[in-house]
Amino acid sequence: MSTLEVVNVYKSFRKNEVLKDINFKADNGIVGILGYHGSGKTVLMNLISGLTKPTQGKILINGLDTVEKSMKVKEQVGYLPQDFSLYDELNAYEMLGYISKLNKIGTRQQIDERMDEVLELVNLKGAAYRKIGSYSPGMRRRLGIALVLIKDPDIILVDEPTTGLDPLEQIRFRALLASLGERKLILLSTHNVDDIAAACDQLVFIKNKTVEFHGTPHEWLGGIQSRIAEAVITDRHQLNTLTREYKVISMKQVEGGVHVRLILRSAEPYFSYTLVETELEDALVYYS
Repeated sequence: MSTLEVVNVYKSFRKNEVLKDINFKADNGIVGILGYHGSGKTVLMNLISGLTKPTQGKILINGLDTVEKSMKVKEQVGYLPQDFSLYDELNAYEMLGYISKLNKIGTRQQIDERMDEVLELVNLKGAAYRKIGSYSPGMRRRLGIALVLIKDPDIILVDEPTTGLDPLEQIRFRALLASLGERKLILLSTHNVDDIAAACDQLVFIKNKTVEFHGTPHEWLGGIQSRIAEAVITDRHQLNTLTREYKVISMKQVEGGVHVRLILRSAEPYFSYTLVETELEDALVYYS
């Protein structure tokens, strides 16, 4: 079993504090690090991967300090950042072979067997001889995961996994992460609650530079039960008033008016509404 422990971590760039008092542990499944753009998610991923050092505190990967044992840690961690480079003139086998040699994975036969295994796992075996330049964004991201998997890391980090993917590719990539989470510890950072809902067993919510919540997605929803409502508003003036007075989660045009999903206040609303089941997007808006 792989373990991650983040202990009293602070990170500053010159005098700019980016993260403060970050504490959480993880030892199995998929952990989602959720927060808006600029919340420090990517900085945290870089710290966990060993690419940067904490200003204060420590991070332990399988008991190894990411600063004191950085080389050992990098052998055990695979990191797919949001933006990564591929050689478009190569095919998938050539790209994987190149990375395998850089990581000194094993003999030629061992490398060939490992390449076949990871390409099958990410569903790219049928496109393995095509030039990478012809790949769709989803295929490129799946190849990125294959490049991470080729060295068989204990822990996999994925930054903004579905950004730039179309809806079908998002579903495929989330399904791939879910399957990998059955046997490895995976951390994914995202601003997209659909990533969390689809794949994550644990949630770390970052707000105001620190961990605001750590637990299961279901536990996160527990604090706002019976607070989410939907209504159809027919009057434009009433709609404008409502959006000023309530936290609105979503709006869409429907026949007869505008369908609004919102967070109720303590006072009884002045409009007709229906209580609905709470979803992760509701919690993100509520706690932000």
